[in-house]
Amino acid sequence: MKVHIGGKVDRQKKTYTGGYVRHTGQLFFAEKIAALSPYKDNTVERVKLDDDFIYQQADSGLLTIRPLHKGRIERGLLATLTLGVDPTAT
Repeated sequence: MKVHIGGKVDRQKKTYTGGYVRHTGQLFFAEKIAALSPYKDNTVERVKLDDDFIYQQADSGLLTIRPLHKGRIERGLLATLTLGVDPTAT
C-alpha cells in the first residue's frame, strides 16, 4: 500500500497526479483466510505470519475481516484497517 499526499484528484478522469508518497507499507490477513479460495489454490509459496519477518517488525497491518453476508464467506469478505499517517513526519 502507498499513501500519497499533496496531489490532485480528477474525479471525471478518475486520475490522481502530483504529490508525493508519504508512506509505503504492507497489509496482512489472518492465517484462516489463506485456507479459503482463491488463496488456497495459489501455487506460489506463501510465507506464514509466524515466519514473516516484515509482519514481525510491523506495529500494525493485520486486517479486520468479516463476511459481507452473515456467515457466508463464499459471498465475499470485507477487510478494514485504520491507518494514521503524519504528513509532516520524516
